[in-house]
Amino acid sequence: NGGIKDDENIDTSAFITEERAYEIAYEKAGIETGTALFEKIKLDKDDGAYEYDVTLKTDVDCYKYEIDAVSGNITFESVKKINGTNAGGKGWNQVNQNDYIGKERAYKAALEACGLSKEDVEEYKVKLDDDDGAILYEVEIKHNGYEYELKINAVTGEIIKHETEKDD
Repeated sequence: NGGIKDDENIDTSAFITEERAYEIAYEKAGIETGTALFEKIKLDKDDGAYEYDVTLKTDVDCYKYEIDAVSGNITFESVKKINGTNAGGKGWNQVNQNDYIGKERAYKAALEACGLSKEDVEEYKVKLDDDDGAILYEVEIKHNGYEYELKINAVTGEIIKHETEKDD
């Protein structure tokens, strides 16, 4: 798949700078440059193309981006809530299925988050999942060469994770 070999000689003259990659990530995240509690950047090679893997963490969100090293275009993005409160403050063992929003509402929330209508969708899947004690709906949507993956709190409907990537 990818990775850069230690002895690989890379001509980076056509690449955007690491600083520019950070600026692009901060802009996309909608947070002020330099305000993340944690930042990490790594030059990587994926399917023959060089990209910067950028991670930004605030006290509430973790942002991960893959940014094309030449064009500066974001090719992958993920936003995950950190320490999100489960079930609106209830422990999961106190929640029963009657409290769940249901697959249809989870799907509608996912469509809204992606800016899509039902007519736009080529294929989708919604499943209820226990993710380390958090009960979530996992929603996958395929549209126009892209795959959207979302994790939605089964009780509150809050979107916990939203990833978009080019569908292979």
